[in-house]
Amino acid sequence: MKKKDSFNELKFGGKIVVMTLFGLLTTVVVLFVVGAYFFGFAGFFHVFNVEYESNGALLLFLIFYLILNFFTSLFAQASLIISSAYVKDKNKIVTMKILLEFLFAWLAIYVVDEMMVRIQVPVGTEITLALILVVADHLMAGKRKSPKKA
Repeated sequence: MKKKDSFNELKFGGKIVVMTLFGLLTTVVVLFVVGAYFFGFAGFFHVFNVEYESNGALLLFLIFYLILNFFTSLFAQASLIISSAYVKDKNKIVTMKILLEFLFAWLAIYVVDEMMVRIQVPVGTEITLALILVVADHLMAGKRKSPKKA
C-alpha cells in the first residue's frame, strides 16, 4: 500500500477536497476573529453608551477600522524602525512603540468615526478604545521566547 505524502501526488478530486477544506477553515478563522471584534466593540459601545443605528452599521465600522488599522499599523512600525535607530535605551523604545501604536490606533478609529454618519463616537471614548486595544495587544503578545543557542 502506497502512502501519499504530497499535495502534488493527489488526484484532481483529492485536490478539490483539500482546497475546499482549507478555504472553509480559513473562512471560519476569519469569521471567528471578526465576530470576536464585533462583540467586543458592541460591548464596549454599550458600556460607553455610544449610539449606532444598527448592527450593520457597527459591522461596517468594524470592517473599515480593521482595514484602516492595518495600514496605520504599518506606518507605526515604520516610524518605530526609523526612530529606534536613534534611540538605544530599550525602555524608551518600548514606550515609543506603545505611544506610536496608540496614536495610530486612535487615528484609525477617529477617521472611521468621521467617515460614518450612522455612528457617533465621542473623542474620549475613541481614546479609551484605542488605549484598551493597544494594552490588550501588548498583553496578548506576551514575551516571545528566543531560540536557545547550542
